[in-house]
Amino acid sequence: MARTPEQVAVTGTAERMLSAVRRILWETWDPIGVNDHADASTEYDSYAPAIVRMLLEHCTAQDLEHHLSTLEAKSMGLAPRSSSAVRSATVTALLNLHK
Repeated sequence: MARTPEQVAVTGTAERMLSAVRRILWETWDPIGVNDHADASTEYDSYAPAIVRMLLEHCTAQDLEHHLSTLEAKSMGLAPRSSSAVRSATVTALLNLHK
């Protein structure tokens, strides 16, 4: 089944966003501090698709902040933090992708 031009455009946008989200998670967020180890460069890639979906659905900064905080605490087992300057910078960078 052939895709419509709109589907192709959305797919292209999502693919570009996926790459950008992976980069932001690696370069900016990096909650476990592995981005100085090239062999761990895919460490956060599995989190990127859900974030792209959130962005395409026009999530809020609070939604992203909560999602990242949940990943840190539940998926990575990190101690809960009420706020994080790095997490806030990550949210800002992510939201700027979809303007």
